[in-house]
Amino acid sequence: MSLSPPKSISPSKRKNAVQTGVTEGEDLGDSDPSGSYSTDRFKHILHSAEPSSQPPTELTLIATLFEVFNQTSSSDAPVDYSDDCALFSPPVGRPLLITTDALCEGVHFDLQWDRFFEVGAQAAVVNLSDLAASGAEPKSLLWSLSIPPSLESSAIVELANGFWEVAHAANTPVIGGNILTREGGLEIHVTAIGSAYNQPLTRRGALPGDIIYVTGALGERALGYLDPSPETRRLRHEWRPHLKESHLLSEWGAVTAMLDISDGLLLDAYRLGQESGVTIHIDLSAIPLSDGSPHSPLLIDAALSGGEDYVLLFTAPPSVQPPLAVGAIKIGECQQPSTQDGVESVVFLDGVPQDPRGYVHMMSESDS
Repeated sequence: MSLSPPKSISPSKRKNAVQTGVTEGEDLGDSDPSGSYSTDRFKHILHSAEPSSQPPTELTLIATLFEVFNQTSSSDAPVDYSDDCALFSPPVGRPLLITTDALCEGVHFDLQWDRFFEVGAQAAVVNLSDLAASGAEPKSLLWSLSIPPSLESSAIVELANGFWEVAHAANTPVIGGNILTREGGLEIHVTAIGSAYNQPLTRRGALPGDIIYVTGALGERALGYLDPSPETRRLRHEWRPHLKESHLLSEWGAVTAMLDISDGLLLDAYRLGQESGVTIHIDLSAIPLSDGSPHSPLLIDAALSGGEDYVLLFTAPPSVQPPLAVGAIKIGECQQPSTQDGVESVVFLDGVPQDPRGYVHMMSESDS
């Protein structure tokens, strides 16, 4: 989408713009390679903004996003969206890592409980956490919004502010995206680009004898949907991407495998064990539970299979200790592959084989 004065568009796009207020398929553009721009040419758009209680038009929406995503930032260059593509200059000699994820109303968030600001923040956290899991420094974010035609401007502002708040804390510019309107629930699709601090970290590489660690408490985030209340829902949204921990671990250089816990400890530990060819033996009493909630059976179940914790799960040799600043907590160890009664198990909890319980995105009826 362009933030420059309105220009002519094709008849088909013009018709769509009149009907929806947003030109479907238009892009949010790029970061200015010169690092210079002026907001003067956007003043006529800002001054003509519609009341916040009204659904936005294309121009007012772009102007709003321009303001939100160009708040005070310490990124290398300011961002404008005046072209069809985002310009990105990758760091020389450092591998790029790219991830994408989507948040859909009714699946990942519930607007009866969640504020738009929280939903926007969640969309950034999910993707930045994937970069943290891979040992990558965030470099840029792009987001695409699919919004109901009735969504008010004030809601989009809150959504954008939440997204920007997390991006800004990670010193990561939002360099572009896309907007369309359609009937149905709100969807946010995000792409995150990062560069490896050292060598990219993967789920493959854990060895028998390696110690298994997590970088934070588990369970409290999932309570927000397992037992929703104003308090549990508030605590649910205190997640963050463990970027600092990722940086420290990457510089430490002893991590053998790593991922983030997004779908549940048992399921994500299964994925790491399966990719590395080891079994994962977890001590239940060693799992750190959140201090803010009573240590009930429900919290324990949430810690094991609830997901959305966005802490890092990693392995390292027993001969070295992670940096103290990481706050790593030992929860178990890796062992040789094991077969019991003809069944090859990957994850064990206090010696008992476990099914890889957690959030499964695509499930057949036989799995439900």
